[in-house]
Amino acid sequence: MYSRSLVMLTLVPLLLGSACSILQPNAADVLESADAAFREGQLPDAFNEVDKARTEHPNLREVQLRAAYAYMLAGDHDLADEVLAKLQDGADPEESNELALRRALNALAAGEFDAVGEHGMASQTAAGFVMAAEVRLADAEVEDAITLLKQARDKPGRGADTADKYLELLESGDMYRAGLAEATALWALGDRTAACDTAEELVKGLDSADRGELLLVWAGRCVTSERPAIAASLIEEAKMSEVDPDQAWRLLATDALVSAAEGDCAASAAWFAALEVGGAPADGLADAKATAVALNPDEECLALLGEPAFLKAGPLRDFKNR
Repeated sequence: MYSRSLVMLTLVPLLLGSACSILQPNAADVLESADAAFREGQLPDAFNEVDKARTEHPNLREVQLRAAYAYMLAGDHDLADEVLAKLQDGADPEESNELALRRALNALAAGEFDAVGEHGMASQTAAGFVMAAEVRLADAEVEDAITLLKQARDKPGRGADTADKYLELLESGDMYRAGLAEATALWALGDRTAACDTAEELVKGLDSADRGELLLVWAGRCVTSERPAIAASLIEEAKMSEVDPDQAWRLLATDALVSAAEGDCAASAAWFAALEVGGAPADGLADAKATAVALNPDEECLALLGEPAFLKAGPLRDFKNR
């Protein structure tokens, strides 16, 4: 009798644990309705479903992570951070680092740059240190940024290559290239108009083999950042510089984007028609057209260039009633 009781005392907790495990729902099943709504482009419904799942299943990590991401997309960065902070509390070191990086990304989306630096460094990841360095560069704290970038370069994972590129600019001995590191950091942090204003004269002042490519890169960035005049100026410079022949179509594509941004949809359509005849890559052309419509989504542009799928899905800002 004693031995049977002992066996039962040993087995009951194990059986209860197994039962709890069996009864614990699968995150994929919990999120099924939300995922279906996302696929159908019903974003407010999807976000409501995610929010409901988070409330009903507080112990399902994947559900909580999905909810935090949904809140970030919806612009509720405080709630996203609250969810991530709760997950981070008591997490093991590796998981805590991952969550700190997520908090840094959420802070970046919110424009809270001090928090970007704080959580980026707390993540102990290459990507996190790069983000913290970008904050320092935006504040003109170049030496601190270099220290962080060197730490990032020595860490495994995403971000090490980016750190190398920043360091190449900063330690090049060329004031124009070093200045572009600051402009690139401003761009990465979302202060894109300031980045374009900073970059215009710097990239024009370059005397290097990659000048044409950098002019093209920054022209594309500026046209999507409410600086079409700067983009047009950079493209004219790029046309007089050496550009990879395989990338030459991007010169005309950027002209098309500038025309759309400046309100001349007919001219934009004409540039795209020329690109189609000239054999521009289909995927690149489709992306450029979608960008042009995003820059100027009026009826004329929609009629001339077509309506991309992302506009049909509806804006994220429609999500209001969680």
